[in-house]
Amino acid sequence: MENLYSKLYDKYNKLKTRKDSEIDRYNHDQEVKFTGYMAAVEEADRSDKEELCVQYEKLLTEETRKGKELSEEVEKLRNLQQEGLSCSARGRYNENGQMESPRDTDSDSRGKLPVAIETERDSQSIQKESCCGKIISSGGSINANCVFHTLLEFLIGMKFEFVTKADGPCLSALHQSSGNC
Repeated sequence: MENLYSKLYDKYNKLKTRKDSEIDRYNHDQEVKFTGYMAAVEEADRSDKEELCVQYEKLLTEETRKGKELSEEVEKLRNLQQEGLSCSARGRYNENGQMESPRDTDSDSRGKLPVAIETERDSQSIQKESCCGKIISSGGSINANCVFHTLLEFLIGMKFEFVTKADGPCLSALHQSSGNC
């Protein structure tokens, strides 16, 4: 009987050893898979971080460039404001306080226009004045409901205002987001 017990015990040990080795092999396979998965996750995470860094660097470079351009533009506008170039454009003004263009003065030197053309020209100037207003030399006001004025402000992104100064009418421009004139 002891012989039988010893055979059973040996068989039990062999089965147990085989079962333990199968479990160890299975655990090792799972560990290898898990390690591979973790390496892939870390690589994907590192790759995403590198892409984000590249995007952030591009955005930073772009914003730095825009900031420099805006600083240069602000400096130019400040220089113009200090020099008084924005409002000191001296020219000939007509009786309405508007600057005369060379075309306006040359037409007087060529002689009188026919009555029909003068009437058409007067109606155009009346339409222009009703649309865009006129600078009144005494009060310095302008019609605020000007389509051209609104379009110009929208396209350029700045608010414009006509101001009458001692040396004549002046156009003042204000950049709304920065508050700079």
